Amino acid sequence: MRANLWRDSPAEGWLSMDRYANELYDALTALQEPGFSVCMPDPPQSPRRSRHLARLLDYPRWVRSQPPGDIEHILDYSYGHLTRSLSGWV
Repeated sequence: MRANLWRDSPAEGWLSMDRYANELYDALTALQEPGFSVCMPDPPQSPRRSRHLARLLDYPRWVRSQPPGDIEHILDYSYGHLTRSLSGWV
């Protein structure tokens, strides 16, 4: 079973959300459950100057290119729009 953790775009610069994401990832990987893996891919830096365009256009497009997980967890509720980019969602 694979769990994907989706963090904020680097364009946001929200250090508290980065810390939350890193600590959750560390805690889940420390469990070392057989057959369970956690993946938290680092989103690429957007070429756009606007963090809003990066959030709404570039990041969802990038998420669609990533391998799907059995569990998908969006770490920040303000990124709920990513659900439409996840495999299996309409």
